[in-house]
Amino acid sequence: MLTDLAATICALATPVGRSGIAVIRVSGKSAIATVGSICQPHTPSAFDSKPSCTAFRCKIVDPSGNVVDDCMATIFRSPRSYTGDDTVEISAHGSPVVIARIVELLLSSGCREANPGEFTLRAYLNGKMDLAQAEAVADIIDSSTVHAQQLAARQQSGVLSVAVNNLRAEALGVLARIEASIDFPEDVGELDAVLCVALLVECSQTIVRLISTADKGILAREGARVALVGKPNVGKSSLLNALLRTDRAIVTNIAGTTRDTLDESFNLFGLPVVLTDTAGIRISEDIVEELGIARTLTALSDSNLIVHVLDASTGMSPEDELISHRIYGLKNITVWNKADIAGAGLQTFGFTSVSASRGDNIEVLERQMFGMLTEGSPEDGIELPMVTHSRHKAALNEANEFCITAIKSLRRDLPIDFVSIEVQSMINALGLITGESAEIDVLTEIFSRFCIGK
Repeated sequence: MLTDLAATICALATPVGRSGIAVIRVSGKSAIATVGSICQPHTPSAFDSKPSCTAFRCKIVDPSGNVVDDCMATIFRSPRSYTGDDTVEISAHGSPVVIARIVELLLSSGCREANPGEFTLRAYLNGKMDLAQAEAVADIIDSSTVHAQQLAARQQSGVLSVAVNNLRAEALGVLARIEASIDFPEDVGELDAVLCVALLVECSQTIVRLISTADKGILAREGARVALVGKPNVGKSSLLNALLRTDRAIVTNIAGTTRDTLDESFNLFGLPVVLTDTAGIRISEDIVEELGIARTLTALSDSNLIVHVLDASTGMSPEDELISHRIYGLKNITVWNKADIAGAGLQTFGFTSVSASRGDNIEVLERQMFGMLTEGSPEDGIELPMVTHSRHKAALNEANEFCITAIKSLRRDLPIDFVSIEVQSMINALGLITGESAEIDVLTEIFSRFCIGK
């Protein structure tokens, strides 16, 4: 993927399909000349003379002089572009036929089709953003709630990068002291080990604080899976509809109506959630129902949270107790449904009671679900900086291990050559986050997850 970065690339930057406007992005050293060669009434030289950030009307024509489309072209000259290279964005009518013909003309004029994420990869390589910011670009595109979008936008602005760069600067300062004491002992004297330990302890504390945000941050970005489980006819499908605020699942009085798992996206106070309605768990001779129950058990193991639904109108049953045993040790909430039927005599044993059919206490349950998933409340603000990628968390853990080892080595008065290696390893681990020490295979893996055109 990192080969041929000198080539001029092109790709559709807007979603595939019909639309009012489609944007085709062209970037590279010959981007301006290439687009100019397929445009009228501008000659390539006249096209090339236009200043940066200029938008103008032009017609795309084929080699026979036939007009393909009447477009707007916007020029962004290096380095004042998204990629840092010369870039032209063609705003054409969003017909798949028009788009295909323009891309075909660009390819025949010397462009090649962009790889997934290659525009952002070039922006990273040209110093327009670091690796953490580049990943945040993909997170913005993939965000499914306002909360996730805001978090990604703040990461893209460099909040995490600043924190990591500050840590690297502190570690580099310690490394400089160590190296100077090794190379120039007559000039700088012996290493001040006490000061170095104090600086590294402060670094470790900051790293630990960052790591502590990771579980919540990763959940906010990736979302959570919540499974509704219970015996047949306790109202799981009704509860799903109540949480979604729409009639999505079929609801009847017949036990075993839900034969398969049903996944629906759900915005839980800004947290992206996939809510799974499952088949009721009971002993059954119906092969279809048995398959549904098997899928229910799979959904349990894949879920971040299980909501065990009980029927308040009938009370606890042996089947309910069996399910409780099955989900023991997994993060779960027990909720009594049909509270409106049970009346004042309902004994909930401290569990939440709701009426899915009437909507009673649904928000109470939602707050309980949010608290179990995030260990916070919907009113909590976004803690910044926040770690939102497992890759970043792993790099921070690695950096902290090297930091602690360096502290122990200094306190034990071990040779400072060893300490130097440990501090350098710590710096390299932090550099994995922002890209200073990222290997080619890491870059390839990250940018391959981007959409083409970004």
